[in-house]
Amino acid sequence: MITEIFKVVSQTEPVYVQSKKQENGQLAKSNVHLKGIGGEYAEEFYAVTFGENATQKLEPGELVAVSLRFGTHVNQDNGAIYQDVVATGIQKLNDVKAF
Repeated sequence: MITEIFKVVSQTEPVYVQSKKQENGQLAKSNVHLKGIGGEYAEEFYAVTFGENATQKLEPGELVAVSLRFGTHVNQDNGAIYQDVVATGIQKLNDVKAF
C-alpha cells in the first residue's frame, strides 16, 4: 500500500452493489481517476473506492491524500492476469486546487 498526494481528474457517480458485510446489504462503489503531482507525465491511476470514500464528492483539480492498495487476480476462464487498484482513506487537502 502507498499513500501519496494526487490531483483528482474525475470521479464517477456512486452505484450500489450487493454486500453481505453491510447492514443494509448494499455498498457504495465509485471509480476515481487520479494524477500524481509532477507535471505533464506524472503517474496516473484509475482506482475503485467503496463506502464513504465512494459517496464523498471529489471535484476535478482538487488535491487529495490517498492510500492505494494493489492486488492481482487471474481469470479462471482464460488465465488472464488483472490488477486491481483500490483507493482507501481519501482525505481532501484543505480545498486547495492544483494548478
